[in-house]
Amino acid sequence: DQLAIAPTENDLEVVYINMGNILFKENSYKRALYFYIRALELHEILNTEKVELIDSIATCFKRLDNPQLVLKYKKMGLQTQLKVFAQRKIANKKKRNQWIKETEMIIGSVYWDIGSYYQKRLGKFEEGSKYIEGAIAYISRSEGEKNEMVASLHALLSQCYYKSQMKVASRAAFEKCMSLRHSIYPNKHVMIGVSYQTYAQLLIGLREYEEAMIYHKKAL
Repeated sequence: DQLAIAPTENDLEVVYINMGNILFKENSYKRALYFYIRALELHEILNTEKVELIDSIATCFKRLDNPQLVLKYKKMGLQTQLKVFAQRKIANKKKRNQWIKETEMIIGSVYWDIGSYYQKRLGKFEEGSKYIEGAIAYISRSEGEKNEMVASLHALLSQCYYKSQMKVASRAAFEKCMSLRHSIYPNKHVMIGVSYQTYAQLLIGLREYEEAMIYHKKAL
């Protein structure tokens, strides 16, 4: 007879994740959550695999349209990623710099995702602006300031500020967006004009007609 060996916690964790993945692919999100959460309870190591597991849980809650728990696990994933980022040591300078660049981009993307969720799903613009600011900081460090992602984030931040009645900050954020786009696309005048028109339409929706006229003129 073969000796029966009890599975270790690590074995169980892998089984739980695999079962969760199967159920997720079958769109059985509530059942997948049971196994993902059981796996998370067993996962004690602070690493990127833990971040991915937490993200899977957040995605299930997103598919189940549970915004409060989406945010709970998105924020948990962000804090875990920040801890992983802070503790990891890589001796090779070139590899370390590349890992930092990639990780800052990942962290910035999570900040962006949470900020967008606050803004678009919950209509909580002040909370959203804090995470968009975080996204700008991390993505600017990773990719440099002169890129379309950062420009788009400033445009989104401008909207959050405006909906929060922070009109001066909104204008400054939008002007920063346009300054970046002028430097990124020096010859794409049509694209620049469309950006001004989009902001003008936002102002019209808020009945800020004089301000809207200023940006319509800039679009010409």
